[in-house]
Amino acid sequence: MCHLLLLMPVIGLSVVWVTPLSFAIPFYIVIALMSALLYWLMAKSMRKPIETGVDSLIGTEAEVLSKLSPGHRAQYLVRSRGELWTAGCAQCPPCFHSSSLPEVKPLECEEKRGEVTSPA
Repeated sequence: MCHLLLLMPVIGLSVVWVTPLSFAIPFYIVIALMSALLYWLMAKSMRKPIETGVDSLIGTEAEVLSKLSPGHRAQYLVRSRGELWTAGCAQCPPCFHSSSLPEVKPLECEEKRGEVTSPA
């Protein structure tokens, strides 16, 4: 289906052959402008950096859900963008607060203390 969108100008040529030019030329101009906009949006989206995995967490807001038991490497269970992660923090904040994630380390993320919010 997506490849058919790339062929819109070619498919639109059939309208030029079948209908009178007074209708076909404005119709084909609209198809060509829509195609140009579509190609521009595709090229723009292909240049965007990939935002998956742990690197996408840098600078996002996270909510501390609970403190983990002392045996765990990380100190807290946090939710960021609907996903659960473990995090460590130099300053021990109370549970149920919001914070930003300034830096991410492999298999863990550090958190910066933020404003305290009430649990939902």
